[in-house]
Amino acid sequence: MSSSDSKLKDSDLFYPCLMTRLIDNEPESKIDKTYRAFTAEQVKEDVMRNLEMILNSSSRPSNEELGGNPWVIGSVLGFGLTDFCGTSHSVDYVEELRKKIYYQIATFEPRIEKETLEVNLVEETNGENKDLVLLINGVIHISPLSEEISFISRLDLELGRATISEKK
Repeated sequence: MSSSDSKLKDSDLFYPCLMTRLIDNEPESKIDKTYRAFTAEQVKEDVMRNLEMILNSSSRPSNEELGGNPWVIGSVLGFGLTDFCGTSHSVDYVEELRKKIYYQIATFEPRIEKETLEVNLVEETNGENKDLVLLINGVIHISPLSEEISFISRLDLELGRATISEKK
């Protein structure tokens, strides 16, 4: 836990991101569920789920298809990555993908301070395993919460799927 956790009280609760509030986990229910506030640990889990959504949203149009307009690229139309299924492990491609992931997180996960965000290649496995492993570090800052995070993301370049977990 971070040093600010000692300042947090039980009454310090936070609301989940809009995407979490819009997802209906019980579509058969006729009653809308109002989301209760989250604890600091639940916010961290919510950030991790949001990062996984970003990494697994692969129907994003290219910047050229969005007209190159930074306002459009930074809108919901620019959410997610271009499909990385079946792509190469070339140094240039991996670096370009790392930069795109950094941009997506910096743009679409505002609870992580941009100044603290780092996305680094941890390892590239050769052979049968076609995973690209990235380390995502940063600080979640929602006053009064300030919590360091460290996540491991595995991108399966064969299947085009990403998973994310907390680095232990």
